[in-house]
Amino acid sequence: MILNIFTEMWSKITEWSNQFYDFIMNHYDEPFLWIIIFAILLVIAYAAISNLGNK
Repeated sequence: MILNIFTEMWSKITEWSNQFYDFIMNHYDEPFLWIIIFAILLVIAYAAISNLGNK
């Protein structure tokens, strides 16, 4: 039962990573996509560093 749950989780993670890879390969030459991805990662990093600094 537990092994089945982990197997389902692993298959879902693999499915998402394959979909992400396909999306990136279809849109790798669009600069605005990369700017948006970089901005999102920058905001996440800023929020994480700010929360760690407040503790």
